[in-house]
Amino acid sequence: MATTPTTTLNQIVSSLQSIATNHRQIHGFQFGELPDLYTSGVSNPVELWVQVDSIKRTRSTSKYSFTFWIVDSVRRGSDAFTEVYSDTAQIAEDVIAQLRHPDYNWTFINVSEDDDIDITFFNEITPERYFGVSFKAAIQLRKADDRCAIPFITEPTKY
Repeated sequence: MATTPTTTLNQIVSSLQSIATNHRQIHGFQFGELPDLYTSGVSNPVELWVQVDSIKRTRSTSKYSFTFWIVDSVRRGSDAFTEVYSDTAQIAEDVIAQLRHPDYNWTFINVSEDDDIDITFFNEITPERYFGVSFKAAIQLRKADDRCAIPFITEPTKY
């Protein structure tokens, strides 16, 4: 899947939503803060939830750090959580593999910049009984400093 160069957070989120939409086992995508995702009132598990945590800017790169959740719900009294853990872990591996694909205009890395991404199991005893996995990772873009993109009316005074 070829992609156009990604340079903004909006374009990254659009790419993440496209991955969720095109994965056969993911039925929904949400982007935002975790408390808002829990209380959105709209849920169609299995879902991919994504939260942007920070941006680290260097002279030549922007590194967007994210937390990803693959979320499913388990009915009260059901013992299907092992199946949910298995499925959501595999989906997380699929998403990571896709985000590492060289067609994207980014490098997908662990937040700490080593090659390993830790996938963590979770369960939340909410009315929805969410189970699944989460992982933290970063999307790093090559972006040189560019003053030409600043919409100055006049050049700032230099002292």
